[in-house]
Amino acid sequence: MDNLTICLYGHICRDNSANLKSFWNGFINIQKQIPKTDNINIVAHSWNPEFYDLVQKVYAPKHLIMEKQENFIGEYMPLIQPIDKFELGIKRANSLWVKSSPQSFLGMSKTRSKTVELLELLDDVDEQDWVLVARWDQGCAGSREVNQIVADSALPKGYIYLSYFREIDEGYADMWFFTTKELAKKFSTFSDFVLECLSGQNDYFYEFTEKGWPLAIRKKAQNRLQLIFEYKIAPRLVKIFENLSRLNMPPQVKNKMLGAKQRLFNYLYRPSVTGENALSLNEPTDITYPTYQALNIHAIFKYFFKEKKLREKARFLDIKDFENLNSGQVINAKRYAYIIYSHSSFSDCWKMAINQARENLSPECSSIFILSEDSLETELAYKKLEIDAKIIKYADDDLYSERLKYCFNKLKSECEFVYFVHEDMPLIDKVDRVYLNSLLHFLDNSNEFYIKLVDTNYVDKKLDHEVFPDLMTNRGGYSFSIQPSIMKLSNMISFLSGFNHGIYDMEKVSICSNFVFSAVKGERKVGKYLLANDKFPHIATAIAKGKWCTSEWHDEINFLSKKYGIDLSKRGEC
Repeated sequence: MDNLTICLYGHICRDNSANLKSFWNGFINIQKQIPKTDNINIVAHSWNPEFYDLVQKVYAPKHLIMEKQENFIGEYMPLIQPIDKFELGIKRANSLWVKSSPQSFLGMSKTRSKTVELLELLDDVDEQDWVLVARWDQGCAGSREVNQIVADSALPKGYIYLSYFREIDEGYADMWFFTTKELAKKFSTFSDFVLECLSGQNDYFYEFTEKGWPLAIRKKAQNRLQLIFEYKIAPRLVKIFENLSRLNMPPQVKNKMLGAKQRLFNYLYRPSVTGENALSLNEPTDITYPTYQALNIHAIFKYFFKEKKLREKARFLDIKDFENLNSGQVINAKRYAYIIYSHSSFSDCWKMAINQARENLSPECSSIFILSEDSLETELAYKKLEIDAKIIKYADDDLYSERLKYCFNKLKSECEFVYFVHEDMPLIDKVDRVYLNSLLHFLDNSNEFYIKLVDTNYVDKKLDHEVFPDLMTNRGGYSFSIQPSIMKLSNMISFLSGFNHGIYDMEKVSICSNFVFSAVKGERKVGKYLLANDKFPHIATAIAKGKWCTSEWHDEINFLSKKYGIDLSKRGEC
């Protein structure tokens, strides 16, 4: 895909909250789900002017409007006659429709219309270039059918692509849509259309509640037990089978687990038969809905397509239509340096550590550095490498914390963020490029400066992170330790100024201190304390007390030793 413009709209954070978790979740989800493209433009509108600087730094939009949301009562109150028109037959405060209100509808429709209007300012974007319109909190609300963007550059142009979900007869999911600039601009009038529907200036209310709703069929009633199974029990069973299949077990048992998981998955995400895919466009229906249900943004969105003659241009995509490999397309890429701390006595690991990094790091890695002592052995080992990696030499007489401070000060002019490892912590698979880019943006826009990329259960207190997804907040213990991590260099140098210790004493002091740091949530336990994850697939650590840890990383170490011709017997194994 040559060009993609993303129009973002809505609230940066939830109503009556300053918690930015939905913002960061949305940033991650959008990057994971958009098609690969050579050029991304961002235009955006939000009702949260207090986060203007954050949005500028994270998304770097070409055009951005952020303003305080007004009260729209003066627009809709005089128009809705009678005023209880949408409240007949319901006590809304005690129902599933409690959040439906003219104020919320107009708030969301106006912010979307305002961001679509910004497309007119992009003179370098062609009318047939792709446009994605999505909320800031993309992927955080609704079922999987609607909260995952389904888009691909192979889709034919001239259509508006939306998500296909079970309630499509009633209304169209408006969390996102994917189309061309020419068609996207038609949605600049949607907020005006919402007012027309609320005020009775068109036949929306009449068709929805009396005449018969277009392209809707009567569905068989689902009993409560079936709904509980489909929405609560079955998804948990899929996850359980998925986790069990990762364990070592006989192949026939593993195959049965995977088969059961796939059958459940297919049942849960089977396409529904609806009027939208079963009826012809002009076929009349007698399906109506309760009056209170007409206060429904999805139904109004569907009626907009009908009235604006857009239904024949609408195409509905199922989440299985395109394979989502989650390879990621980063937005506003953050650069970083990869730092491999070492010593010439571990130079037998250098080629492995550097080449594994080159294979598995994201393209945003600006350079790779080896840190080693200033000695003839280091010089000879480095020349023998013949690999394009830079070297920084520290004084061998310095303690570990002093070595890091010296090297980090040398690096300050090269980079702002570092991805730090030791030579015996090689990557064994691809890093999650999108999650790493998002973490770096989080470091840049928060008070945090050190995040471990693996977790541990050896802490005094562990909590889910309040702001950033898939992080844990750890207090005490090994909340700070020598493990793969990302760091904000300037702050890390200040932090290290409090130490004057060797590597093991440094960790001992940390265990006794009330440090609070974050770590990427672990998915599986390795050894006594480590909680590893698939986002940053490191061996951590491959060498303990001078010997290869094949008891904990048997398959990984044996694979790498064959790949790089490492003789494990020279160090021995433990």
